[in-house]
Amino acid sequence: RSLSFSVKPSRPAPRPPSSNQRKNTGPLQLQPSIQEQRAEEGREDLAQSGSASPCSILLTRIGEVERDLEAYGKTRAELSVMLEEQQDELVRAEALENLDFCDSNIESLSMELQELREMTLLSSQTPSLETSSSATESPEQRMLEKRSKVIEELLQTERDYIRDLEMCVEKIMVPLQQAQMQNIDFEGLFGNIHMVISFSKQLLSTLEASDAIGMNSAATSSQLGGMSFRSGGAEQHSLNGRRVSLG
Repeated sequence: RSLSFSVKPSRPAPRPPSSNQRKNTGPLQLQPSIQEQRAEEGREDLAQSGSASPCSILLTRIGEVERDLEAYGKTRAELSVMLEEQQDELVRAEALENLDFCDSNIESLSMELQELREMTLLSSQTPSLETSSSATESPEQRMLEKRSKVIEELLQTERDYIRDLEMCVEKIMVPLQQAQMQNIDFEGLFGNIHMVISFSKQLLSTLEASDAIGMNSAATSSQLGGMSFRSGGAEQHSLNGRRVSLG
């Protein structure tokens, strides 16, 4: 199944203001919505990811999130030290605002990291599950697949045989009869070709029916197929002649 997640490039954490910062410096303008920015950046990165596998994208994103968390952690520690040492109220207010910003992003990044790790685990398990499913394919299913290929070849052979016989009648036998050539032994040349065509069509119809019915069971299909050939063999034996050989 497809994995849906937010991907964004690493961005530096806000740095604490220097101790000699001007007192009239206004508070830091925080981004209005970290989630919206991350979603937008994620759409851009997904468009650029191309043929990269989901697992590799997840691992790349995990590395970015871990680096961001480390940067925010260091910045938060510096801001905490500044609050203990700084007496200027404006600087303290800005430091507190930056501290809240860090805490908010640390929380959201921690949640994202947990989700990414869970998705990575799921992504790594999916191929193994598919392999396991393929390995545990039942013998009956394999038999059905082999049988299907064999039956299809038999059906196609019978269709080709019927087509060739009918073409022989249409292009050779009928024109010769219409020409009323007296010195041609049609019985000896073509034998019971019409009966052979009729028998072949009946056999083909029976095989197609048994193939359709037996798709759900290898045992049933084998029984039906055997009955078709036994029945066809008996009927063919009853024909006063042999099947026309075109090869």
